[in-house]
This record gives sequence, structure tokens and C-alpha cells, in this order.
Amino acid sequence: MHRRSWLVALLVVVLASTMAVPTLYAATPPTLISSCNPTVTITSSGDYLVTNDLTAAPHTDCIDIEAANVVLDIGGHTIKRAVLEAFGGGIQIFPAFGDLPPGIPGVQVINGTIIGFYNGMNTLESPGVVLQNLTIQGSAAAAMNVQQSDGAIVEGNNTSHNGSGIEVLFSNNTSIVKNTIEDNSAYGLVLDSPSSYANIVYNTIVDNGYIGMLIGTGTENLLSPPPSAAICSPTSFGMATHNTITRNKISNDRVGIYLPCGGAANNTIINNTVSRDSIIDLYDGTLGCDANLWIRNTGTRNQSCIH
Repeated sequence: MHRRSWLVALLVVVLASTMAVPTLYAATPPTLISSCNPTVTITSSGDYLVTNDLTAAPHTDCIDIEAANVVLDIGGHTIKRAVLEAFGGGIQIFPAFGDLPPGIPGVQVINGTIIGFYNGMNTLESPGVVLQNLTIQGSAAAAMNVQQSDGAIVEGNNTSHNGSGIEVLFSNNTSIVKNTIEDNSAYGLVLDSPSSYANIVYNTIVDNGYIGMLIGTGTENLLSPPPSAAICSPTSFGMATHNTITRNKISNDRVGIYLPCGGAANNTIINNTVSRDSIIDLYDGTLGCDANLWIRNTGTRNQSCIH
């Protein structure tokens, strides 16, 4: 056979075999969300994508997630209320009947803006929830309220002009990383009791009305010296313990980092830059720092045990 004819024959065979291979289909496409009036309730696992800006009706949530293993991508769009009001949540992650272990694990909410609800983002019993790349503004209470959600990851969000920025309650082993929390009227970041073994790192917390970062629930008395350890007993809710707070930048609040009497012990606060807070930068509410370890932090302090 002539060499050119042989090559042509080989090419025909190769093309025929290639065409015989079945087409590989893409994964199941996401469910599209184009309106939240009425409220969208997600009851099945899967991927969901917001396709445009959404406006919730008065007195309603926008999206309620009641299923495990849901990825909700807001797609860079904005979720808001037609009229700003102190009611409901922009996105709520709640079990349908509440208080039913193991809750609804494996939920992710990413990439978008939420404006004008009571809580912008509200989770309950959602272990391992991921809240990432969200901008939340104008919430009457907290931009993000994370409750009973062990292992939550709160990363790369911007919360501003809310009542408070990020509040974590009854949730252990959380990661709160690289968030910008600013211009909230009360608190910046609250790790409420009992919440332990959190990793709070590389957050920027500025210009909040009261306390930049509050670790634990207890007696907040900013103008008096710490009480003795004997009367600084744990609160009825427990304590915030064994948390690591490191490399955060905090400024222009009334108090920068505050560990209250009876609410915080055995925490490590290391390499934080805290400055220009109107009352004090670094405050431990228990005499002798109550076994909290302060290392290489910058800022004014209320006790010599803070370093």
C-alpha cells in the first residue's frame, strides 16, 4: 500500500473509533432560584444557584434551607427586603422540625450580598456549615448568627452596618477566618458561651460601637478593676475555653478584645494588633487573667498578665 494511502486508512479508523465513544454528560445542573416572593424553602440535597437579585416580601425570609448537603451559590447577586424591618432572616438554615439530631450537616452558602433582615444569615443545628464570601449589611440584630453548629467555617465575609457582626453560640471547633467586620452598632465578633476550640485568625475588626471581639459570656464591667477569682465563677451557660485568637487586627471600638469575668478561661490570645480603642484595647475580666494566655499582643491593657 502506498504510504499516503496507509496514513489515510489509519486516520479513518481512528476517527471512527473516537466517534463510537459515548458522550460524557456534565454533572446534574443546579436548581435555579429567580424569586423569593414567596419564600423559597429548600427540602432536597443538591446545588442551587441564584440567577438574579431577589427581593423578599415583608415579614418573610428569603430562602430557608431545611435539607442536608446543600450548596447555595448566590452568584454574586443581592438578596434584600423591599422595606427594612426587624423580622426574619435573609437565609435561614434550620431543621424543619427543630432540635432533631444530627441536624442538617453539609450546607454551604457562598458568593453574594444580603441586606435588610433581622439576621442576615441564621444557622441552627447545621454542623460543618460553610459561610463564605458573603457581604451582609443592614441587619437589625446580627449579620451572621451561628447557633449549635459545630465545625462551622465562616471565612472571607464582610459584615458592616448591622447591630452586630458575627455571633457564634453553642458551637465548638469553629473557624472564623479572614472576615472584615466594621461599623456595626454594638459588637464586632461574639464567641458566646459555651463555645470552645475555635480558631479565630486574620480578621479585621474596626469601628464597632461597643466591643470589637467578645470571648465568652460573663460580667462586662469596663470601668472597674477585675474581681477576685473567687467570685468570678462560670456562668450558668458554661464558658468559652481553649479558643485560639491570633493575628487579628482590631481598632477604633470602645474595647478591642474583651474576656469577661466568669465567661472565659484557658484561651490563647497571640500576635493580635489592637489599637485606638476609646476605653482600652485588651481586657481580661478576671484577676490574674484566670489561666488565659496572652502572648505578643500590641495595645493598651488592664492587667500586667496581658502581654
